[in-house]
Amino acid sequence: ARNRSVGFVGMGGTCGGDTDGYRVLCALLDGASGLTRLSMYNNGIRTGGDASLPDFLAANPGMVHLDLSGNNFNDGDALLIAAALRTNDTLKYLDLDGNDLTTEGLNALECAIRDETSLNALSDSNHSCRIIGVGESFDMWHEDEDVNRGFKIYNLLSKRHAAGNNSRHFEREIPSEFDVRLVPFVLAAIDQYSHCKREIDICSLGGDDSVHVASPLSIMMELTKGWKLPEIIDQSSRSQAL
Repeated sequence: ARNRSVGFVGMGGTCGGDTDGYRVLCALLDGASGLTRLSMYNNGIRTGGDASLPDFLAANPGMVHLDLSGNNFNDGDALLIAAALRTNDTLKYLDLDGNDLTTEGLNALECAIRDETSLNALSDSNHSCRIIGVGESFDMWHEDEDVNRGFKIYNLLSKRHAAGNNSRHFEREIPSEFDVRLVPFVLAAIDQYSHCKREIDICSLGGDDSVHVASPLSIMMELTKGWKLPEIIDQSSRSQAL
């Protein structure tokens, strides 16, 4: 494990019996400065609550591909991995298929890559990692993380538009001292985000009912009717008076 020139290690299904898969994983991570791809599927890995793996990921190493499918990672592990993903922007592929995850663990992982509690929280989510094996809603990824970020933001705006509450969310989430002269730039950003959905194959999301894509014009019309409209009118009146 100390050979730092090795970029790929494939040890799927090699552990068991007297060979503890988790000890092997930790040994590989300990000497992983040059390791970019690691496959440790079907090795009966149990962490016992140890945080070596999430600590490794949180340090933002050069690892880009990590296959941990067919092991025994549980919800506690998922919570720690999800927290680590919030500071990791190098990992591109994480396979957790066939592990002991329930709704609690899945929700934590989803929140790490798509936190829809607010636009700022969503913007700060992990947009570089594609998580495999934890549901169709995760199986969305583009090489360009800015495209992933734009699509997720536009998807949230579309869902809020369907409920007719974008304006209410904007009033709550955007600081009151926001300069109304910046509103046109916000509207332009919405149009820009709408182009991201064309970069991603929406069909890859399968039956994900959360995907409701509205037209950018519809979203912009909703906002211009309900968000900052009095301030915009007042600003316009002041300008005309001058």
